[in-house]
Amino acid sequence: MELLELFDGGLPVDATVRFAVSGSDWTLTFESRGGSASSGTAVNPDYARALELVLERFGTLGATLIRAYLDTDRVRDHAENDRMIAVEGMPYPVRLTGVNADEFRRKLQRAAAAMFRAPDAAPTGGNPTRRITLIVQSHTPYPDAVRTLRNGV
Repeated sequence: MELLELFDGGLPVDATVRFAVSGSDWTLTFESRGGSASSGTAVNPDYARALELVLERFGTLGATLIRAYLDTDRVRDHAENDRMIAVEGMPYPVRLTGVNADEFRRKLQRAAAAMFRAPDAAPTGGNPTRRITLIVQSHTPYPDAVRTLRNGV
């Protein structure tokens, strides 16, 4: 997979997103956020912004989110269908054009946080910035799509 460097207003977004393309199908993996800024151990602190930008920018390309699934080491042995992130009120496939990217991102992260939690975990909470993979279909030519995803233009 190739690293997707994202920029927001010309500034780099500090998040690791990897992608691969096969025909019109894009596979994008967002590495989890972790550590803390105060201790200097922050990893992927811009996870949420990166996810929102990718959803928004694919929306401008008329792309469709085919599915999203949890992709952590702990759950990777489970079938992909069991790891699919079910977003309330938005069954797959989701045409991203016109979707409020901020709202959709929040719903996606909440749903991911609730998945595969320990039986003794509190009923609310969970990690909303876990490693996830999106499968997106876009018919925009590769160089144009990459330019739009990276820079928003």
